[in-house]
Amino acid sequence: MGRRGFVAGALAVVTIVIAGASSVAPGHAAESDAAAPRLVEAAVCAEPTPLPPVVDTRTDGATRVSFAVPNETRLRIDAAGDEVAASTNTGCRPRAIDRVIVVGDDGAVRAATPAEIERAVARFQSGDWRQAGAWHQAD
Repeated sequence: MGRRGFVAGALAVVTIVIAGASSVAPGHAAESDAAAPRLVEAAVCAEPTPLPPVVDTRTDGATRVSFAVPNETRLRIDAAGDEVAASTNTGCRPRAIDRVIVVGDDGAVRAATPAEIERAVARFQSGDWRQAGAWHQAD
């Protein structure tokens, strides 16, 4: 095979590589497939899931991204110091393992005291907590 055959072969390989690269370019139909995974919130109460260990390897193909959202309970406390409403981001009623914050009438936010957390866990026992962020009145 002479120089001319080598150049023709190299051009054919380059053309195939470019065609293959363009088929995985952003916006390609494979990326917008309706069956692709979506970020969804669980509709049931569950314990927090630990993040998978980080693996320091690099591969071509799909990439899975993990992140943690801390389980949080927000409390509204009246002037007498009673918990009157609660909201969670977990789909679960308030739990002792949650990060509990108090939201004041003026919008100020502070960490709940251990006594406030204990009372909130005992007080908010019932209700449908699956709608994240919805406020629930005390039982």
